[in-house]
Amino acid sequence: MVSTTRQTTSSPEHCACKNTIGLTALLRSNNEGIRDHFYTTDVQEQLNVVKNGYAIEGQMGFIGTSESCWCPGILSLYRMWSASAHDHFYTTNYDEMLNALKDYKLEGTMGYCMPEPGYDLVPLHRFWSPSRHDHFYTISEDEKNQVQQKGDYNYEGIQCYVWQSNSIKGCYYIIDGVRSEKINVSKIRVRSQSPSDVNESIYHLRCAENVHYACKLTDESV
Repeated sequence: MVSTTRQTTSSPEHCACKNTIGLTALLRSNNEGIRDHFYTTDVQEQLNVVKNGYAIEGQMGFIGTSESCWCPGILSLYRMWSASAHDHFYTTNYDEMLNALKDYKLEGTMGYCMPEPGYDLVPLHRFWSPSRHDHFYTISEDEKNQVQQKGDYNYEGIQCYVWQSNSIKGCYYIIDGVRSEKINVSKIRVRSQSPSDVNESIYHLRCAENVHYACKLTDESV
């Protein structure tokens, strides 16, 4: 099921999440000949499909390239393709992905996005056109309204929330009382998300004026 709710919030959790998942741009292309909108995070892949009749349409925000313990509830964004229908389909719903395997081939996890609004997050709106047999996604409220008014596509709600920028300005860590702009998450192992174990170093993140316990990590190298 696709969410249809929208709120505006700002939280240290999402600030921390944004800082640790390796954001990359979500790129959109469109082939009017076969009526297919195509989304990828790979610039070279986008350039390759241009040779096959696709036109570059711009950037649809940013999604994560990895999961993080700072991102509670983070969702995998699955990419699927139907050769017979010439349609790319993207969903964060695992059951929906499994059900679509009757007609689509799973091409993998394209990236990660969030299930709820938060710091610097915008909704990724999902549309479906039965007549064009095309799934369409946008982060633009103006484009969303225009597509709805035109009537060629049915609005299916918010697929998930993506980041509108890859800037981490204003976010920094408080590590054992010392401020740090970055933390090398590849060199530390997640032990627990409970603050009960005092034998492990506690890493906090400060976002604006808030301090939030995000994850408990050890200094050991992986």
